[in-house]
Amino acid sequence: MFTNLKILLVLSVSPDEAQWLFDKIPELKVVRKRKLQNPSALPAVEVPHPGQSYNPTFKDHQALMSAAVQVQENRAKKQRKIDRVVEECGKAIATDKEELKELAELVFVKKEEDAKEEIEDDVDTKAALAIRPRMRTRQQRKNEREEKEKLRISKEKKMVSQRENEVFRIKTIKKKVEQEEKLQKAKLVQKAKKRTEHQKFGQHTLCKHKYKKLDPEIAFSDELSGTLRTGVKNGQSLLLDRFNSLQKRNILEPRIKAR
Repeated sequence: MFTNLKILLVLSVSPDEAQWLFDKIPELKVVRKRKLQNPSALPAVEVPHPGQSYNPTFKDHQALMSAAVQVQENRAKKQRKIDRVVEECGKAIATDKEELKELAELVFVKKEEDAKEEIEDDVDTKAALAIRPRMRTRQQRKNEREEKEKLRISKEKKMVSQRENEVFRIKTIKKKVEQEEKLQKAKLVQKAKKRTEHQKFGQHTLCKHKYKKLDPEIAFSDELSGTLRTGVKNGQSLLLDRFNSLQKRNILEPRIKAR
């Protein structure tokens, strides 16, 4: 656009006027396109487990079966833990109700006992007021002052000795502080490493739903045919696999079936 305008100006005006106009017309800036950054370092197509082949070796097939069994055992363990917690909560609620009932009975009995004790305390107080306290002598008061002064001096000496010990323990304290700083730095480095790995290979929070990893597709020994033509199961779906890969690589937000 600006190039065509400059050509028209050169043809219609003198060279001096054209140069003056060229200085006034701004140059067209080239806007570079931003490169899209991949939200995950995971490969677009992951290599499946060797045991998922249509003709796997015995070792690879058994390894895949062991991994599938481990997944199911972990799920069963979590479910048993949830059931145990729910059962304990139910027992705790029932126990709390019984304890509240017992506490209510104890409060009623306690009130009666407190009323009796108040009456007895009033009688004791009146009797104590009737007896006049015995006056201390001058020597007794002097002895008390001396005891207080001795306690104060002993506390001051103890504090001084503690400070002196802390001065001599400076090297030990310094080593301890250095060790704690090293541990803290190591923890921060480990935390930063985990954060970086999660940023690269983890699943980000894109919506309220969490990504759920699909179970590995397995075939039992009697279902293996050994040929590619009949070795693919009917339940396998390439579209579902690609859809799951997009969710795993943070390109699509995790989704669930509408109810």
